[in-house]
Amino acid sequence: MILYLTIFISRNHFSIKLILRIALRVVLISIGFVLFFAFFAVVWNLVGRTLSPSEVESWFGPGVFGGLLLGVFLFVGGFLRWGGRGTREDNVQPGGATAQDVLPLADYHVDETGYWKRIPLVSGSFFGVWMGAYAAIFPLDDSNLLYSRLTRVLIALIGGGLFFGLLFSFLVRGWTLFTLDSLYARKRWIDVPPPAKRRLDFRLLCVLMTGWRSEVGGVMYLGPDGLIFLPHKRNRRKAEMLEMGPLSGVKISTTDAPTRNALQRILIVHPQPMLEVQWPKGKAKFLVPSVTSTTARLSSLAAILRGENT
Repeated sequence: MILYLTIFISRNHFSIKLILRIALRVVLISIGFVLFFAFFAVVWNLVGRTLSPSEVESWFGPGVFGGLLLGVFLFVGGFLRWGGRGTREDNVQPGGATAQDVLPLADYHVDETGYWKRIPLVSGSFFGVWMGAYAAIFPLDDSNLLYSRLTRVLIALIGGGLFFGLLFSFLVRGWTLFTLDSLYARKRWIDVPPPAKRRLDFRLLCVLMTGWRSEVGGVMYLGPDGLIFLPHKRNRRKAEMLEMGPLSGVKISTTDAPTRNALQRILIVHPQPMLEVQWPKGKAKFLVPSVTSTTARLSSLAAILRGENT
């Protein structure tokens, strides 16, 4: 592994700044897993029964070691797969570099549906109930319990719910924003370059709705020949490039919000309408930020490219 990493780093011309950033992320992820293992190894057992100092050490040692090992393993594995294909140019993808972004990056960070506000509550409730149920059943022999079984259930329900609710939402939200920011910045590990010989003036990050349970994230490009949608590299198995043209036959409008299942009704408090693109051979629906103003903006840009406005 060390030899492989040495060869990998030497071939990709890593800068000192990038190496320091990698080291910092390894440390932070390792600390997170140390806390995760320590929570189970020490706190969970202390509230359940009396432990001697030697027993505490026997639980805490593997927790620290497991946390450090998993933190390094998961980060290095993910980095080599997605983010470690860079150069000194910080992985900037040259393809499509002239296309202007329709929206600023800050617009993509706005939680219009209320999804990210509900995630901690829903995930915390799920894990809290699960851990409370576990505490209500195990251990079967309660003669060595430090607290009553009801107290254990309450501690597991409240402590487990808070811990997992905050941790899970933090990790998922952080990874989502990292992917989004990388796609916006045209990082090579995630962005798919558009056709090199095709003129494309504008780009918009969006999600293609291919069914009520299927979503494909990517980038929509607008040019004189029409629009194209390119799924990002993590979605290339789900969909291929979608052609929407010619521009003279394209109509851009809004449509109703997507259908939600029972869980989505809980997580998505304020469902948003979708952007709809119609062309002679079909139509497609997309999730975009600020759909009303974005639709108007995209329609205006298309009209300019058609020569209808100046």
